[in-house]
Amino acid sequence: MQSYKDSHYMGNNQFDEIDEKILQMLAKDGSIPFQEVARACGVSGTTIHTRVKRLTSLGVIKVQNISSIQQKSVMIPVL
Repeated sequence: MQSYKDSHYMGNNQFDEIDEKILQMLAKDGSIPFQEVARACGVSGTTIHTRVKRLTSLGVIKVQNISSIQQKSVMIPVL
């Protein structure tokens, strides 16, 4: 079990070293695959998915989907 010194708090929520590593990696590259984050953290992809989902629901991570399509490259009209 982790000690108080190993964890950080936001309101009533506790964040550990894995959460911090996830946040650092996603801040650096928001499109990084969960499997790559999992390898760096030494956990499964499912664990990363679950933690990112929790961090998102807590408002720690804000998901923004931005799509940039170059009309000439796809040969279809962009609305």
